Parts: sequence; structure tokens; C-alpha cells
Amino acid sequence: MIKRRNVYTQLHPSEDRDWNQELQDIPLSRREEKSADIQYYDEKSASQDEVFLSDPDEVLDSKKDDDKAGIELGKLKHKKIENNNYLIIKWSVIVITILAAFTRYWAIGRANKPIWDEVHFGKFGSHYLKGSFYHDVHPPLGKMLVGVGGKIAGYDGRFAFEGADYPEGMKYWIMRAWLATFGVIIIPLAYWTSLELGLSHYSSFLVSWFLIFDNGFTVISRFILLDTTLLLFTATSLHCLVMFHNQRNKPFSAQWWLWLILTGASIGAVSSTKWVGLFSVTLIGIYTIRDLWAKTGDIKMKYSTYFGHWLARIFGLIIVPASLYVLMFYVHFSILNRTGPDDGTLSSLFQYHLAGSGLQENPLKLAMGANITIRGNFLDSGLLHSHEHQYPEYSLEQQITNYKFHDDNNLFTVLPWDGAYDPEQPVQFISSEIIVRLRHNATGKFMRVWTDWDTPVSGARGYHVSAGGSDNHTESKDLWRFDIYDDLNLSPAPEHVHSLTTRFQLRHIDTGCLLASSDRRLPDWGFDQFEVWCEKNIKSNALETLWNIEYNRHEKLEPAPDRGFKRAFWRDLFRINHAMWSDNNNLRPDEDRNDPLTSKPFHWPFMLHTIRMCGWGDNEIKFLMIGNPLIWWGSTAALVIHTAMLVYYQVRMRRGVREWVKKDWEKFEFFGHSLLLGWVFHFLPFYIMGRVLYFHHYFPALYFAVINMGFVIDFALAKLNKSNQKQLVFLIMLAVLLLFWYFSPLTYGYSKPSIDLKGRKWVSGWRVYGDE
Repeated sequence: MIKRRNVYTQLHPSEDRDWNQELQDIPLSRREEKSADIQYYDEKSASQDEVFLSDPDEVLDSKKDDDKAGIELGKLKHKKIENNNYLIIKWSVIVITILAAFTRYWAIGRANKPIWDEVHFGKFGSHYLKGSFYHDVHPPLGKMLVGVGGKIAGYDGRFAFEGADYPEGMKYWIMRAWLATFGVIIIPLAYWTSLELGLSHYSSFLVSWFLIFDNGFTVISRFILLDTTLLLFTATSLHCLVMFHNQRNKPFSAQWWLWLILTGASIGAVSSTKWVGLFSVTLIGIYTIRDLWAKTGDIKMKYSTYFGHWLARIFGLIIVPASLYVLMFYVHFSILNRTGPDDGTLSSLFQYHLAGSGLQENPLKLAMGANITIRGNFLDSGLLHSHEHQYPEYSLEQQITNYKFHDDNNLFTVLPWDGAYDPEQPVQFISSEIIVRLRHNATGKFMRVWTDWDTPVSGARGYHVSAGGSDNHTESKDLWRFDIYDDLNLSPAPEHVHSLTTRFQLRHIDTGCLLASSDRRLPDWGFDQFEVWCEKNIKSNALETLWNIEYNRHEKLEPAPDRGFKRAFWRDLFRINHAMWSDNNNLRPDEDRNDPLTSKPFHWPFMLHTIRMCGWGDNEIKFLMIGNPLIWWGSTAALVIHTAMLVYYQVRMRRGVREWVKKDWEKFEFFGHSLLLGWVFHFLPFYIMGRVLYFHHYFPALYFAVINMGFVIDFALAKLNKSNQKQLVFLIMLAVLLLFWYFSPLTYGYSKPSIDLKGRKWVSGWRVYGDE
């Protein structure tokens, strides 16, 4: 017999094992809790905290002396225990769901104006109801679900979500309640996940209790935001991973396939809501790599079976989520089929298919005297643009930039190089041999190149481009030529420039340089717009030097007949994701401005920061994004404790101390992978992000931390008898509830002067009152 300490082990509630195996799995400290009849140890040689166990086969051999009647009686009693456990779980789910619904739904319509990011996501939901195209840094699933909530509420999509009160008759509270429902679902799902991880009922119930009565989880669930959707799919990703892991001994069974595919669907859904969902993809990817690597050491496994495991995971964890992600954009493009505020994000051909864009009215060819807009062809490009603002140095003339949004300052007129345009003359179509000037419509200035200076941002690679001169005087620096490069619709390219499809290079006549633009942005004096320069490499064929005519109007030319352009879905998908990536990277903090809404990642686990979600006037209803201190600080402490435990037992195993049976150690390791690594992958990446960060970015990581806290509590409860377990659980629940109540005025909206809540400012970064 080998002396072993009574370390954590838990009967899995959903596994179907024989009676003897279950007896072996139940830790000594819980046998009395489960049933006095399920105790199989020698009281003379073991105590509540210490037990002598041999290997599993020895244990089974030691039980062969039991008489048949005793075993049958044990089975009957165990069946009764199973029924009792089912009733406990059933009623627990009912109770926590009711509590979750109450905390999420109560007074949800109290603030009758957009709160915090409702001004963004409510507006995005409106676009789906109107069918007007828009662009945002996040994938579309979460915002489409906002649109679904609007549809349920009977909302027509016309409210601007720009600070005014919600109009009378708009059932905004239904839209909030729809998204709050996702927050309700998270609670029983977390309870189920905890049970499947192997936590006791007490600890699993505590996990759900923590999530119900965390002020932060509650307040973020009560408004028209993406965060509740993100948290729900983060929770389903973890849950499906746990369920799939629990089927590891039944490969290729129906349940195994079900949870594999649902895991893939969950990571597809969470990635289709926000890109931070890729952290869940990373967690499950690391688990899969470790799992497949472990299988390489199974000499009993056939090569065909091992290859089948690879194929199954490629299908379930790559093809399924990728297909779901692509499908969300297909639906996104299909719904948003009308022109909107952000058409300029995508290509000219994409906009051609948007009803109301006006591009269907373009003449086929570009002609002298036409009013046009010119779109760049690099991935994140916008339209050639100018405005009255001048360069602060170099030419001191009007700026030429690249701007991503439709604007009157994007319009230019094509004029002959040697004089004024005469509308009485026959129409002259533009080919590569025609020399022209480009006059900016709003200011009357001409686009020109200066060889005296290099471009402000890109430096020596290009010449400085500006807008200057006048109609009365033609200068050589104003002259350009449309060099046709290719055509997206015709091969070979046509002789004349066609609207939308012909790609060309604007070559400067004097220098031979090529007009170019990229995603390099001008400083503040250039309003953060893209730089335009004239590329010195006259043989360049880079995308930066390619342009096309987007808008084209000429008084003598009729609209071209329908040219039968097909939607290039994959090209549009690539472009919009590149635009999302670029815009995300440009959400950088202003180092010269102290923004009280932003925070640093190290603030989050210790809750050193909060967010005011609205105005803070004495007569306003005020909401503060603040967590329950016991939960936030306790979960951070539990992360440290779990890490210390993992190191401690690893060291003892290396020193030859045998404390675990293999099955229990594998379970302990899986806790570390799913919870500790889950927290790491959802938290540490923010340290290397250059974008602006906010307090609410920690919530997905907090979800893992809370379940991990349940694990640490479960480990501690295993050392206590049943009476002490109940007392400790009750005290924890009471403390959490009291703190939730104490901070609840800031969760449900406080309409009196904030100074009244001065006592709730426990940390200097908690913006409870005052003007700080």
C-alpha cells in the first residue's frame, strides 16, 4: 500500500461508470456528503484528510470479498443518490436562472436615452433594419443580433442614436432585454460547465452566484452592446471544449462528433462577434495540438485512426468555424444592399451593387470635361481628395490627400492641358495619349507636383503633391496622363478609360512620376488622412500607383447600360477584413490627452479603474461599470493560488512523491489548461496591443477567472466536513450578495448627487463621484 494525501478528486456527474469505479473516484472528504453508504475505506488506517490507496486494480481486487447482496443494496442506494443529485441540479438551475433574469431585467428601461456604446451598436443595428451599408471594426454577428432585437421590438431603424432621448413609442427596453437574455443564459451555462469540469455542486453553484451578483457582469448585460454576445459565445466555447474533452474515451461516437462540431461553431461565433474571440480559438487550438501530440505516443492506435483524428479536427475546428465566419459576412452583405454612410470602405464595383449609390448612372467612358472621383486601389484606399487647408511647410499650397469617405471635396474635373474646356466641341474620350489637368471642383485648384521637395511622410521615395495654380495660367507641373494598366471586366484593356473597371496610373508629364497613395497617414495638420505623393520609380506597378474612376458624370453622355458586373464576394470579404484590421490598429491612445475612460491591462485584475457609462450631472441617471470587489479580487487571488498549486505538485511529482492517480492528475492538468490558460490567452495579449484599451476588455478573461475561483474553493471544501462546507459556502454567498447590494445604485442607475455615494469609492481610480 502507498500512502497518499487526500488531494482533489471529484466524481463526474455526467459520466456513466460502474459502482466500484465510482467508489474509487469519490474523495474521502465527500463520501459522507454523497452518502453514508458510499464509503469504502478502513477507518482505522485513514482519516478525513489522509487515506491509503493502492493502484486501481488493487482497489478492485480488495472489493471482491463483498457479498453480492451488499453490492446490490449499494446499487439501489446509489440510484437514489443519483435521483437526488438530479433534483438538486434541476432546482439549482431554476433558482440561478430566476436570479439571473431578475438582476438583468429589473428596471432595464430606466434610462430613456442611449447609454455608453449604445450610440454605436444601436446605430449599427439600425442599419440592418434599413438595409444601408456601414463599416465597423468588428465582425457582423453581434451587430446583426442587435438588429434582430430591433426587429423584435418593432423598431424601424430611423432613430440616430446620437444622444437624444429615445423617441416616444420606441421599445428600446425590449432591445436591451433581448441582449440581456444572453447574459441570463450565461449563468446556467457556467453552472453546467463547472459540473462538467468536475466541481462539486456547492462550488458550481458558487460560480453561478458570482456571475449573477457581479455588478460588472450585470451592468454590461443590461444595454445594447456587443459584450454580452461576446461573453455568451466565449462561455459556449469553453463549455463545448469541456464536453468534447469528456468524450475523449469515446472517439468518433455521436456525442464526440456533436461536441467537436459545437466547439467549432462556438469559436466561429465568438470570432464573428469580435476579433478578441480569436483568443478562444487560440485556447482550443493549443488544447488540440497537445491532444494530438499525446496520441502519437499511443502505440495501440492504428495509423488510420490517428489520421482520422486529424481529419475530424480539421473539419470541426477549422472548416466549421471558418465557414461560419464567412457565412456571417455573406449575410451581412446580403442584408446591407443599399447605399449608406460608409460605402467608401469598399471597392467601386462593390458600391455599384448598392441601391442608391448612383454609380449605375455612370457613362461607360471617361471624357474631357467630366466630373469624377478617383479611387485608389491599395487595400485600404479611399478617394483622391483636397480641401482648403494648406501644407504647413514645403509648397504651402492646398493639401492633396486620400480620404475614405464620400465628400464633395473628392470631386475633380478633367480639363484639357492647353486651355479651357469647350462644351460645344465634340466629346473627347480619354486614352493614354491624352494630356489633361485635374481641377479640384470646390476650390478651383489644380493637382500638381513639386520636384523641390520630397513627400512629407514617405520621404525620398516620392515628390511632393499639392493643389494650386489657376484657370488663367497653365504650368507644366499641372499636367497628367491616364496610363491604362488593365481592366477588371475586359481583356485586353480598352483603348479608353472606362468607369469603375479600368485601372490606370496617373503619370506626371514633366517628371514621369506616378501618383501614389498608401495607408501612411498624415500628421494632425493633415487630419489623419492618407498621404498622396508622386512615386519616383516610373516603372512601378504597385497597387499604390493604381487608380480607377468611381463617380463619373458628363453633360453629354448617357448612363451606360447594365454591364452585368458580378459580385466579387471573396475580394470584398478580404477588403473589408483588411479595412477592419487597419481601423482597429488606428484606434490608438492619444499620448497628449488624458482620457479618463481608457485604462491599462494591469488595472483590470485588481479593479483599479472603472468607467462612467454616461453623464455624471447631479440630476442625471448615472451608471458606473464597476465589479463586485470580492469577486474581482478573489478571482485574481485564486489565479495565484492555482498557479502555486500547479507548481507545488509538479515539483513534488518530480521528487518522486506519489499523491495522484493518473486519472485525477489528468483532470487537475485540464483545469490548468482550460482555466489558467484560458485566462492567460484572454488577458495577456492586451499588453502587446497598440490600440486604446478599456475596462470592459477584461470581462472574457474574468469569466475564466471566476470559474477558476470555483475550482480553488472546491479544493478547499474537500478538506472540510459537510457542516463546515455549508457554513463556508453560506458566508461567501452572503458576502457577495451584500457587496452587490452595496454597489447596486451604480449598477441600476443613481439619479441623486453622486457625492452621496462617496463612501463607495474604495480605490482612487473608482470614478464614483466628482469631476475627476
